[in-house]
Amino acid sequence: MLAPLAATLVQLAISRQREFLADASSVELTRNPQGMINALRKLDNSKPMSRPVDDASSALYINDPKKGGGFQKLFYTHPPISERIERLKYIEKNPEVVSGFLICCKFINLLNQLPLNRVLSSDR
Repeated sequence: MLAPLAATLVQLAISRQREFLADASSVELTRNPQGMINALRKLDNSKPMSRPVDDASSALYINDPKKGGGFQKLFYTHPPISERIERLKYIEKNPEVVSGFLICCKFINLLNQLPLNRVLSSDR
């Protein structure tokens, strides 16, 4: 009964981690973390949606149109912009972590693509 909810929460958490991976990849490609930080700040400072947004689709927006929090954060597909900016600032101060971070994330993505039964029973 709780398995579908747990599976959904895991999928959404993976989606949020992939956004961090995309941010790190953009920094690796452009060598300009400040450009990505500025773009995220523009999104964060944008005006609220003028049209009503239903609850079912609000989690799919890059920047939360309802600015909710708490338990609702578990269902977001994107991490909060403030967290993304903080990670980019860390990368800006420590550029050597980008390649290590990307290697770890790519490895985790490979693990996520394996069928769960193959990961749990490695003796097959």
